[in-house]
Amino acid sequence: MSQAPLDHRQMPRFVEDRLTIGESVSRARTPMIILLVEALVALWLALVAFHRSDIAEVTEG
Repeated sequence: MSQAPLDHRQMPRFVEDRLTIGESVSRARTPMIILLVEALVALWLALVAFHRSDIAEVTEG
């Protein structure tokens, strides 16, 4: 390991990017669409499973 003194000017600085509402919505569009599709697929699979189960069958008398 180097024994040279640290130079604060060579240290990387991480600056937070300030996003406007429009930028944040446009960057989040794809994850929101994926989340919506996953939720709809889960709902559809739950409905299919419910209709295949014995609970969904209505028995008379």
